[in-house]
Amino acid sequence: MKRFALKAAGLFLLLAALGAGFFFVLKDSSLFDVRHVRVIGLSGSRAQRVRNAALGQSTLSFNEDEIKAAASGRPPVKSVSVETHPPHDVTVAVVLYRAVAAVGATAGALQAVSADGTVLPGLSVSGLPVVEGSVVGGFVRDRVVLASLKILQSAPPQLRGRIASFARDPKFGLFAVLTAGPKIYFGDQSLVAAKWASAARVLADPASRGAAYVDVRVPRRPAVGGVQGGVQGGIDPADPNQPVAPDGQTPSGTVTQ
Repeated sequence: MKRFALKAAGLFLLLAALGAGFFFVLKDSSLFDVRHVRVIGLSGSRAQRVRNAALGQSTLSFNEDEIKAAASGRPPVKSVSVETHPPHDVTVAVVLYRAVAAVGATAGALQAVSADGTVLPGLSVSGLPVVEGSVVGGFVRDRVVLASLKILQSAPPQLRGRIASFARDPKFGLFAVLTAGPKIYFGDQSLVAAKWASAARVLADPASRGAAYVDVRVPRRPAVGGVQGGVQGGIDPADPNQPVAPDGQTPSGTVTQ
């Protein structure tokens, strides 16, 4: 029994050695050369550099570091993932950082920043919403600014380009200022998708034209202020738990201006 076990172990080691040798021969053979490369998340010259770096490699021993180097540029790369499909196919998925705001303590110190607070060196801040705050070691660490970035990340496409700045009011919380438009009060970063959707619906309504603010702290009951007739529906900005009738009257009969 012992002799049989030794023979079996020896046979296993022999087969493993042969298999390893076979693998090392195959991985460098043309049988597994990369011939077809699908690039996701990049276009133009950067995508072509990635394809060139992948072509000729082996699907059995693929070097991802070469792909990461080829994908580098502006905006910077957040992550790269590679899936090989032997014998000849490779899929490369690249995720880029997207600038959502320009953050800085002064106008001259603004830097493009992603939603997670990462500074994106070399990117233009033109057209980005301005958020006042400090950057330390290439990152935003202030909780209020980070909350602002999270809200800005979720802005719908039709409003994203209209946001001039983002700040915090001691009374109403976080708010956006639209270019040639009203403030949008969010309060905090909870229910942010619902708040943006509520704001978009209100702003699309001609009745909100000329409003000074849109309050979506309670997204199911938005309020519009600064238009003729005071607050139109929604909530009383002095008390987010206090509903307001469509004519601007609170349940107590007081008009909210």
